[in-house]
Amino acid sequence: MAYILDMLVQLEEKTLWEKILQRVLKGCGQSMLCSLSLTACQFMEEPGMAVQIRESKHPYDNNTSFEDKVHIPGAIYLSVKFDPRCHSEEGCDELIMSSSADFLQDLHTFSGSPQKWSDFEIPGDTLYYRFVADMSNTEWGYKFTVTGGHRGRFQTGFEILKQMLADEAVLRHLPLSDIWEWQVGVACRQTGTQRLKAIHLLLRLLQCQSQTACELMLLRPLWQLFVSMETTLCQDPACITVLLPLHRALTELFFIAESRATAQGILQEYLLAMTTDQQLLNHTAMVRAQLRGCGRPLHCGLLVPAASRSHQPVGAGVLTVEEFGGARTLVLVLVVLLVLEHCVSLVHHSC
Repeated sequence: MAYILDMLVQLEEKTLWEKILQRVLKGCGQSMLCSLSLTACQFMEEPGMAVQIRESKHPYDNNTSFEDKVHIPGAIYLSVKFDPRCHSEEGCDELIMSSSADFLQDLHTFSGSPQKWSDFEIPGDTLYYRFVADMSNTEWGYKFTVTGGHRGRFQTGFEILKQMLADEAVLRHLPLSDIWEWQVGVACRQTGTQRLKAIHLLLRLLQCQSQTACELMLLRPLWQLFVSMETTLCQDPACITVLLPLHRALTELFFIAESRATAQGILQEYLLAMTTDQQLLNHTAMVRAQLRGCGRPLHCGLLVPAASRSHQPVGAGVLTVEEFGGARTLVLVLVVLLVLEHCVSLVHHSC
């Protein structure tokens, strides 16, 4: 059935295909729904297209003329996404893009402030670009990411699972734990918009009523990705003014996952499973330094979320996470405290 739906998605308009899918799901028995959902997961493992990045010097040099191309074999179209810092002298320094080497087909020209650099898609597997600057002023320059797109089975699998997980009548017949495990793997292996779509399905699965369908410990590889993005942001806060879509999606994913772990009574096991030994050592040192700076004694139980403060006795001297440095560090701080619970004497000695 999944293969028939994949053929239809190539032939029919999206709205008509969605109606066909809804009717198919209503007519399927439990065994057919299970088979269809797992085949859809298999479709989503289809290899993604390559991603390439091009950029100028920052700032670029005056009197510049540079031409190059980006080629991604097998792509049906190319998606171009600009860095939010892109900036050139308006009307004088230009980045020109086209799908043809003579710069006559699908022409796009960018110049000026960051607001004038809009993402776009271009047909084909090759993007030609040329940057020209005069002899007067310079600005930050350009940086863009090119992702190859193709209409393969990944999108079919995603649309099938999205519809299945949105239908409560279908949802209760699905092997949710198997789908969860498969989608975690897809999110780890895919990149770009395909990874985002897999995370979208993981979020939907976390919101299901079943308390045992999602094995939270499997999220560790995605947690490592999230931590690396957090580290980059902390090291250079000026590098971006708005969180990237992947960063926002992972933030939401782990916020909900932590709430689910709390509800299941496995928060300690979950937090420890997410963290490597080196991260525990690094963040233990960070907590000790932060608490010393606050002038408060170092012992477990002083650092709690603000939401829990109402349950503490007045004058208990509780240090909230917000005072510690913001909700962004909550999960890492909790992990450190779990370790401190087992080594209080050692930490006191080292202090």
